[in-house]
Amino acid sequence: MDTHPWSVPVQTKACRLLERLTQNIHNRKRMVSAGAPSRLCHALEIHLEELEVCQSVCNAFNAMTTERNCVSFMSQEDGLAYLMKILESHKMDSQLTANVLLTMSNVLTRLEESSRKAVSHEMIRLVRSSMQRHLSNLEVCSSGMRFMKEIRDSRRVVTTEKEEDDWMKAVMNGMQTFETDPDIQANGCGILCALCDQTQIRETFASQIVIRVITAMSRHFWNRDVIEACLTGLREISVFVEITEFITPYLAHILKAMETHNGDETIQIDGLIVLVNIGSQCQDIDELAGFEIVPSALRAMSGHVSCLMVQRYATQLLSIFSTPAFTTDTNLRDFDVTACLNHAKKILANDKEGTKFVSAATKKW
Repeated sequence: MDTHPWSVPVQTKACRLLERLTQNIHNRKRMVSAGAPSRLCHALEIHLEELEVCQSVCNAFNAMTTERNCVSFMSQEDGLAYLMKILESHKMDSQLTANVLLTMSNVLTRLEESSRKAVSHEMIRLVRSSMQRHLSNLEVCSSGMRFMKEIRDSRRVVTTEKEEDDWMKAVMNGMQTFETDPDIQANGCGILCALCDQTQIRETFASQIVIRVITAMSRHFWNRDVIEACLTGLREISVFVEITEFITPYLAHILKAMETHNGDETIQIDGLIVLVNIGSQCQDIDELAGFEIVPSALRAMSGHVSCLMVQRYATQLLSIFSTPAFTTDTNLRDFDVTACLNHAKKILANDKEGTKFVSAATKKW
């Protein structure tokens, strides 16, 4: 590679060979130490228009992202910039685009927080454009979603309102196109709900965001990862009054998700918090009496007797939903509310907030 840098056949075969070598996990560390990443980038710089070179370089980098030194190289030595050049030069090739996005998202996932400054606005624009250009390609959409979620989770790039708006549209398009894909739905929910920290996004997209999240839940009730992503998202956005009004009509979906995954502690906690947020903001709580909110709280308390967070939010929920419309519910015949509250009192004995909720709930029940 060093002797014949301008030879297309030599560089193509060499890149292909390096790609094959990276498939063996034991080779990767030695290859990184021997300078394979820099040689791949050099080949790419000269032969960017050669599709086979780009494919091999991208696949080799993706395999080597398991090595910390390669990830550091990608972030510090313009490795990511070379991947961006591939996106620009071969923008119509969906398979190569998908591979590049996958490699970029893997690099971003493994970057230390302090190194994520390597991500630029131009990179974000290219990823979004690639998703929009290949709307019907599952792999492009999935890898693009992963990249965007990492960006939002890291909070390392300050985005403009226009960029946030474009993200929102790209994510919703992807979720709508691939409603049956659990990874796209889980990552999409995470991105949409994270974007709700922007007032402009809430004012413009509140209803559409809730519908997308609920649709993901209803299509993937048995998928734990999707349900957790949906409830985590709803937990974050249900603190906003302007969004809660759109969530309330779908209470049955939230309750069904909690019942379906009644043994999952995280899902119970997130579900209870969503219900608490809705109850706290509801002007006429008796309007919600037709939903099995209290039975869901009692089931969570009975199923997770040693979980402080479940006991705390369940007792808070009982203190909120405590009007006669709820306390006289015939669906409570199978539960011993007093026993549940007494147990919660013991678990929350050293929890100041929890003790307050137990006391309020006990008085009302």
